[in-house]
Amino acid sequence: MTPKTSLEYQKLAKHFLATKIQGDLGIDNIKSALIELASHYRPAYWRRLRCAIKHALFLAGKKEAANIIGNLENPLTKKNTGNSKDIKPKQKRIKSVSFDEHIHLMKHFRARCDASMLGALQIAWLVGCRPAEMPYIRLHDNCTVFIPSAKKTADGKRGLDRTISLNQKSYDLLRHSIALLHQELDSMTKDHVKGMHRIQRRLQTATSKLWPKKRYNITLYSYRHQMGSELKASGMSREAIALIMGHQGINSIDKYGDRRLGTGRVLPVPSYNLTQKASASSLSI
Repeated sequence: MTPKTSLEYQKLAKHFLATKIQGDLGIDNIKSALIELASHYRPAYWRRLRCAIKHALFLAGKKEAANIIGNLENPLTKKNTGNSKDIKPKQKRIKSVSFDEHIHLMKHFRARCDASMLGALQIAWLVGCRPAEMPYIRLHDNCTVFIPSAKKTADGKRGLDRTISLNQKSYDLLRHSIALLHQELDSMTKDHVKGMHRIQRRLQTATSKLWPKKRYNITLYSYRHQMGSELKASGMSREAIALIMGHQGINSIDKYGDRRLGTGRVLPVPSYNLTQKASASSLSI
């Protein structure tokens, strides 16, 4: 687990324990709260919450309690016992962004002089990384770009740091976009997580106003799905696509994009340093 993930887990657990627990913070009360509130959360968020509380208890030296929480099952998804009608539906996302929509958003935020939002949108368009990875992108020589994974785990089973290559025009535009993004992230707050959340909320507000008839909003993850579509349509190998997207296994790319939505635009390619060559060989699973 990365230090950033550990901090996020601690904050999430602290908020839950402070706002949802009635009485003392004993293991029985924590278990009861997680079970009773299961219908309030989507299964994925409930699992994240469980992991956060387990981690917080472990750090507090309560290893036995941490293991109990870690083994707790969601009562709504537990096999043969849960009621699927009570499960909060998965959040819907738009999984494509057309060039016209991208330009429309850029014009909208340019008119409002929102430099950081412009930077975030352009980064998403150029490299399709996760929003949480944007603040930590590093530019190297020869138009190469290093993107540290936001999903990487200590055991190495999830997430993949990657180095990709861009053409000169895209590289220069990415450099400018990163500078725009950091105007807000570096000046207004030291917490890049909160900074990115603010940016994503502004995007949600804008898309609701620009396309009021759309049932769902364009998000920065919509751009990531669009990058998946572009890569699939390009004819690139599944191993190369997984490297660019930051996936440990090639099966993960099935969740991103639709090759029919690819537009044929210029795309990043993997930069095969020695580390990534080794990773590429392990991707054929």
